[in-house]
Amino acid sequence: LLEKAASQICSAINQCELLPVFDYVFHPREYLRDSLCNAFLEFVKKHALVDGEVQRPSVLEFYVTIFMRVIKRVQNYTTLDVREAMRVALLGQSYDVTVGSLDAIMEGTKASEGSLVINAFSTWYTHFIQQRVGVTSTTHVLYSPVRKGFVSRPGTAFVAEQYTDLSELKSLCMVVGPYGVRVIDRDLLKIVEAGVSQIKNLLIQNKAALEEFARSYTVEHVFAEHLRKIRGLDSLVHLSTQMGAALCLRSLLHEALRDVMSARAPLLVDLVKSIQKEYPVNGLNDREVEAMDWVGVDTGFARGSADVGMRKLMWQFKKSTQDDQVFGLLPFFYAASFACSAWKDGDYKVVTEAHANNAHCMVPCIAKLLAASQAVTATQSSSPDGGYDNQRVRTVLETFVRCSAYVLCKLYREKKEMKMRDLPVSPRELPLPSMFVFLDKFVEGTEFVSRSFLEQHLPYALLRTSYLHLYEHGSKKDKRQQMQQELNPNSTEEQAQW
Repeated sequence: LLEKAASQICSAINQCELLPVFDYVFHPREYLRDSLCNAFLEFVKKHALVDGEVQRPSVLEFYVTIFMRVIKRVQNYTTLDVREAMRVALLGQSYDVTVGSLDAIMEGTKASEGSLVINAFSTWYTHFIQQRVGVTSTTHVLYSPVRKGFVSRPGTAFVAEQYTDLSELKSLCMVVGPYGVRVIDRDLLKIVEAGVSQIKNLLIQNKAALEEFARSYTVEHVFAEHLRKIRGLDSLVHLSTQMGAALCLRSLLHEALRDVMSARAPLLVDLVKSIQKEYPVNGLNDREVEAMDWVGVDTGFARGSADVGMRKLMWQFKKSTQDDQVFGLLPFFYAASFACSAWKDGDYKVVTEAHANNAHCMVPCIAKLLAASQAVTATQSSSPDGGYDNQRVRTVLETFVRCSAYVLCKLYREKKEMKMRDLPVSPRELPLPSMFVFLDKFVEGTEFVSRSFLEQHLPYALLRTSYLHLYEHGSKKDKRQQMQQELNPNSTEEQAQW
């Protein structure tokens, strides 16, 4: 009955284009359009926030899809393009004026900054990285590369997979679109920016000690002495872990956006990929092609080891040759951080392919920071093909791998022979097999350092032994937990694996 009445009203509105009343002329169809848009926005806001918490992206996408299917029936009785009006209204909730310019499209549909739905999601994901992703073995949330998402410890009330799984992020991209993703991307980079600022201060404080360590880390009788002079190694690991978690979530978000854009706008994606092949990686921030770099980010195809967002971020911290010298010590700072107490909780978990304290999140952080520090220098020089010189990036990454391998081998020998007792932390307290795996995963995740280079400085036999130890120990532990589960049926399989 209601549907029949609604169809009659829509037909009447469609037939009556103008409704003059005294000196005024009303457009019933425009009134209907505005009313539907307002109702849609109220519907989205109502289901996007539930009791002060953001809704699961997949659930929100389901509600939006149902509403759009209902609204589609209006088009059967009117000549209005209702679906396009809904898209513009939804864009108004996912577009922030600080990330782009859409004034011509968004005129009259902009909401106040505090009422944007995308701001609620962006704030939630930022709080998730800062508050829920821990840097110790007692953390309740881990980033699992094999599962492509953050996972929660079984038994906890909060389930991270419901918001950070790749499928959930795809649903989020379907709702907020590329402009909404850029808002979240911007806020995640703010976490990285704050971390880089603190790391720069640590580099300045340890400049003299790091210079001594860089010159003589291969000299055995002064190795431990110079290593003890370096301060703030635990802070470096904790900061880099949090920054890496933000970069991991950012990478997942870009992957989800790339899949959505490839499915929904394949012609646009093919066009972007074709244009990107026509010019080298814009490492020198050439403004003529910078706009195209942002289009690549908006379609999920960020280019280079240091994309345009990371390069923009690093420009704020490298304004002089002194800054170049300070950041030139960063690979040695990271290599020295293996000899700190923060690694005591870094056991490698075979099931999730993750370290217990999320230390594996440092892999993208170290790789991107070192690459960006070389892509952005106070004295820029381009390679013959027009892009930035990849050799500089390769050199700094190889320096980190070489120095890290030497430090880990020193710690391993100390643990076996007990000849060097004056290190900042006792090697017996460190999970050295897990740390060897970390360095191997770092080389695996970068395109500039080959496995053969790693094996020149870290024997393959040592890597193989570390993997065997971890996987055999993990399988024995799984068998013991299986027996415990048979004795105690109330414990779940996931709790045992964690």
